[in-house]
Amino acid sequence: MREINETIICTKDLIEVEIPSKFFLSKNPPILISDLHLNDPECHGTETGSFYVFSIKTNFADCGTRM
Repeated sequence: MREINETIICTKDLIEVEIPSKFFLSKNPPILISDLHLNDPECHGTETGSFYVFSIKTNFADCGTRM
């Protein structure tokens, strides 16, 4: 199994996870950013350069987040 090598950023106003898109695109079949979401299916990530990025800003209970 290949490592993900994700980057996680946490501040008082932001939680963000950046995952290299090649991790998903190398799967068979490839997994596109449009195939992924957080706990809430309405919370999709974005493709930024060579990363899939998932962000939750300000209200950390958004997107079905649980602690």
